Amino acid sequence: MVGRDTGYLDIFVAHRQKLTDYANGIVKDAARAEDLVQEAFLRFNTADVVDEFQDKTIR
Repeated sequence: MVGRDTGYLDIFVAHRQKLTDYANGIVKDAARAEDLVQEAFLRFNTADVVDEFQDKTIR
């Protein structure tokens, strides 16, 4: 994660299993659920919204 605070990775690691379980309940496929959670994290981590989110939550 070049250029990003590792705090986002910590958040992902802390919540990955719960998010994967939730996604698995929707798609009924554990491997697909894991892929979806990882893809969502990668999109969030590289999106401009991360900077906006950080600006609003960290003061």
